[in-house]
Amino acid sequence: MLKQISTLALGGIAAVALATTGANANLVTNGDFSSYVGPAVGGQVDFNETLNGWTLETTSGGTGASGSNSYTFVEGSATDATTGVTGNDGLVALKGGAGGVTAPSGTGTFLAMDPAYPVNQTDPSAFIAITQNVTGLSVGQQYTLSFAYGASQQTNHNGSITAGWTVNMGGSQIATVSKAGGSSTDTTGGFSGWFTDSITFTATSTSEVLSFIGQSTQSESLPPFALLTDVSITPNTSTVPEPSTVSMLGMVLIGLGGLIYRRRNKTA
Repeated sequence: MLKQISTLALGGIAAVALATTGANANLVTNGDFSSYVGPAVGGQVDFNETLNGWTLETTSGGTGASGSNSYTFVEGSATDATTGVTGNDGLVALKGGAGGVTAPSGTGTFLAMDPAYPVNQTDPSAFIAITQNVTGLSVGQQYTLSFAYGASQQTNHNGSITAGWTVNMGGSQIATVSKAGGSSTDTTGGFSGWFTDSITFTATSTSEVLSFIGQSTQSESLPPFALLTDVSITPNTSTVPEPSTVSMLGMVLIGLGGLIYRRRNKTA
């Protein structure tokens, strides 16, 4: 009987540990944009690249952002941005060596979006967004959304630029971040460097749409680029554990109590 109790205890502990590990897993698919279908060295999203887990959309009732009517690229290696990736308009490279700086995740892969294209500020409320339907959320649970971002400018263009993101979760704005492009070698559009941000939100549904909406005050002719990588959503560990985890632990303890009680009665 003692052997049975020990086995159950170990099994229960392992189950709870597995449940806790699952609870801490990243709920965002392809958060570093390293999983895509298309050229091995990166390319233009919805033109010659398809991003796994993500969708390009336009806000404010736009007509869509696929193919040539968006200017969003996957930089597939640490040198793509400086050598250029193939898009609808030929090779596209970024100033300041954005791709030459390893992305925070270490994969070197990131998203580069020109927020001024194709709307060109004719409708200030219409921008390109990269979105994902995040599932597996628990209503009332707090989560931490983390991501890395920056700004740069396309090579062979000049002028100061600022680019960034408005972040929405479930249709509600939870953050706005932006950076000016600039570096020690190019103060009018070079790579800004990588910055990280973390936002806490409470889930109101078991699935919610995560949106990064490109933002810039510049025109399409410059053009500005907002950079993004390392997107993750994990449960806030300071909040109450998920109900399934608590229930599992409770069942394990009840089972152990019952076995110990029967063991004592048999001994008596």
